[in-house]
Amino acid sequence: MIPVFCRMGSKTAIKKIVTEKIPDDFDLYVEPFVGSGVIYLNMNLQNKKSILNDLDKDLMEGYKAIKTGITLDEKTFTFSNNAKVQEDFYKKTHSNHNDKFIAQVIKTCGTFSTTGFGKVYNSITKSSFRKKIKNAKKQKDFFKNTRLFNTDYKNIIKKFDSNKTFFYLDPPYEKSDQLYKNDSIDLNEMSNLLKNIKGRFLLSINDSPNTRNIFKDFKITSLQVRGRGGIGKDIGGKARKELLIKNY
Repeated sequence: MIPVFCRMGSKTAIKKIVTEKIPDDFDLYVEPFVGSGVIYLNMNLQNKKSILNDLDKDLMEGYKAIKTGITLDEKTFTFSNNAKVQEDFYKKTHSNHNDKFIAQVIKTCGTFSTTGFGKVYNSITKSSFRKKIKNAKKQKDFFKNTRLFNTDYKNIIKKFDSNKTFFYLDPPYEKSDQLYKNDSIDLNEMSNLLKNIKGRFLLSINDSPNTRNIFKDFKITSLQVRGRGGIGKDIGGKARKELLIKNY
């Protein structure tokens, strides 16, 4: 399935590689950094329970809207394509699921390089809105066995760790300061936590001497990922080097 919300560093380009490396003999699937959710949405999770988490509260409200079910009509929906109007809308506080969904589409897909905050540079077109509404309705049933959280990733790992749990972790990259709303991750702390879990995990992270050293006690595979361009070679350039790290 195609993600509804946009996110910098999306794993769309490597979703097949990642999903093929994930075993199927687990009972609980957990993403402590769900972001755009591209891996979750392309997993075969039939008859399995899932946990999705992100520190971005608004993003999780958007997923809650999808899970609950939006009532917008993808055939007739219209919205101003003026960037300032869209920016003002996403920055307001909304109380109903439809408005929270629309605000999150604007916030994640219209802001600078999909960082999810600041000025709207690329206003969402009517056609794009309608496609996203249609996709969100298709995804509602997929979310039925999924619980949503908005807390620190460590809380999620500690709460749901078991020998039948699989974790997929996609934290912010190194050198991503100010490119994400929540980008303060201590990778040494993460490595130490992962060394002591009962479950299995697969972690995707940027390739650097530092990350290789921090996670040297695990199995590491390197790959090159197509990028979006426009931010710099380490974060969002035309191509980036990435690591897949696992404990199985």
